[in-house]
Order: sequence, then C-alpha cells, then structure tokens
Amino acid sequence: LCSFVDINFDELPIYHKTVYINNTNKVNIQINFDKAGINIGEKFDAIVYFEQLTKGQMIFLSEVFKGTVGNISLDKIYQINENKFRSLLGIDDCVLNVRSMVTEPANVMNSETIKDIAKELKNIGVEVRIIDQKEMAKMGMNALLGVNKGSDNPPYTIVMEYMNGYDDSNIVALVGKGVTFDAGGICLKPANRMSEMKGDMTGAAVVLNTVKSLALQKSKVNVIGAIGVVENVISSSAQRPGDVVQAMSGTTIEVDNTDAEGRLVLADVLWHVQERYGPNVVIDFATLTGAIQVALGHEFA
Repeated sequence: LCSFVDINFDELPIYHKTVYINNTNKVNIQINFDKAGINIGEKFDAIVYFEQLTKGQMIFLSEVFKGTVGNISLDKIYQINENKFRSLLGIDDCVLNVRSMVTEPANVMNSETIKDIAKELKNIGVEVRIIDQKEMAKMGMNALLGVNKGSDNPPYTIVMEYMNGYDDSNIVALVGKGVTFDAGGICLKPANRMSEMKGDMTGAAVVLNTVKSLALQKSKVNVIGAIGVVENVISSSAQRPGDVVQAMSGTTIEVDNTDAEGRLVLADVLWHVQERYGPNVVIDFATLTGAIQVALGHEFA
C-alpha cells in the first residue's frame, strides 16, 4: 500500500487533524502510494504506516475507509492514533539526540554541555542531581576524579531520577561512561583515528536519552540514570602510570595504564548508585575498550 519514506509534507485539502512534533505544529511526512508519490500537508487524517526508526519496523493503525486523495485512488486509508504517533516520535527524537551528542566535537560536547543537557530533563518530571568536583572529593570518588586530573574541564557525576513506577521498591539503574574525549592520558593513544575518541561518552548519551524517552512517554517505571562525565587528556597535572587511588568503595587501585580509564569512572558511579538506591537491576553502558573486538570480532563487539 505505502511506506514511510521521508519527513517532507505539503497540503492535503481533504481530511484534517493536527499532529504535533517537537512542540511545533508542522508535520512533514512523504508517503508513496503504490508507485505514485504524494505529499501530505501539516493537517491530515489519512496515513497508512509509520516507521518506528528505533526498531526498524512498520506500525499500522486502525483502518477507517477506502477513498481517493487528489487524483490517486487508495485501497486503504488508516486513521492516525495521535498519542501513539507522538510517543514514537519522542523515542526517535531521543535516538537522534544520542547520535547528535556523539558526533559533536569534544570542544563543543564537553562536561559543561552535557550537564546543561541533563538539567533540561527537569522540565519533563525528572529529578536531576549534579555532583561537582568538590562534592565528589568529599564522597571519596577518587577513581573518577583521577581520570580528569589532566583536564581544564570540570568533572561531574550526574544522577537522573525518574520514579513513576507502581512499586517504589523496584528500581532499575542505568550507568553510563561519559569520557568526553579520551586521548589516553599520559599513556597517549596513537594519533591515527584519535579524533574518534570524542565518542567515548556514548554510554552517557544513551543513559541520558533513555531516561528522557521514558519520561516523555510517562512510562510506569522507576529508573535511576547515572553518568560519570570526565575528560582523559595529557598535561603536567595528569594522572601517572603507577599512581594509586582509593575508590569510593575503599578499594585501592594501582593505575598501570592511564588509557584504561573507563573502569575507574564506572567503579565510583556504580558504587554510588548501589549504595544510595539499592537497585534491583544495574545495567552499564560504556565504550569500555577496543580490545573487545579482539575477543568477539566486529560483528558482536
């Protein structure tokens, strides 16, 4: 019948129903009916399929009637479920936000930028706690703080609480690694492809936008999203190979390789989450090590 192709509408002079996307009142979707193309405008009541980009599947809605749009005869026309449509668009928007955050250069998507993005979640019912360097030092998060010693950008642990479940005792924690740029520290990475290390905060971007997506859909879940945001670069104040730090758990860690920083960040954030919230499930998201490709290969890593 037809398929979702692109976001780009003109007018449909017949059936009218306004759908809102991203707080605007214009929707642009181009639909192909069989081999003929037609552009449908911002107000419409006729749509056949909407592609849910996050799952790559087609979702069709309730059939209403058969008819004609312009000079094109349609075998079937479906009425859009506006609530479902807006919910799916919210998911897609969060997926695109992750991609945008990951592809931004590190001088733009630094710790301050991520902090500001996280604070915006307060507007949709998420409680956001920003733990700064001074407070982290008092808490004993020295493993995380050691990674950031070489950077002029401040480190943050950002905790996002979305508590909307039926049972307050059932909590899922999402923990993300947020290294805004990973040069390797004193154990400097090779220059070739180092620019890709702006994406070492992908885990944090995924956690932040997962919490946002759940809040936008008003999901009945209790979720804690926690991210450790640092920068691992080289300077005279950077952490050295052989340094020993005491993590929040009390465990002492000898830093043999400063380019193995992700586990140091996660150690403190994971400990803080389990100690403060006692979640039933903890899932961590991290671009932890390229060595995983050696073990599992490109297809599964």
